Amino acid sequence: MYENPNNGNVTCVYSDIFGGHSCSVMCNNGFQFERKPASLYICMSNGNWYVWDYNPNVDLSMPWPDCICK
Repeated sequence: MYENPNNGNVTCVYSDIFGGHSCSVMCNNGFQFERKPASLYICMSNGNWYVWDYNPNVDLSMPWPDCICK
């Protein structure tokens, strides 16, 4: 598992639909992402990560972006 983004948090829940843990990231109050995060980060049961977003312009690289001061 990757560390939480700087100045932010990761929330994960197990999903049978995705076959692993579905995770979302958020920034603490007063911070914003340094780049737009993907909609879903999925840790598959085999340990591999799958990153998904409906927007083709979102950077799908791992790990998720950190949060910086607004």
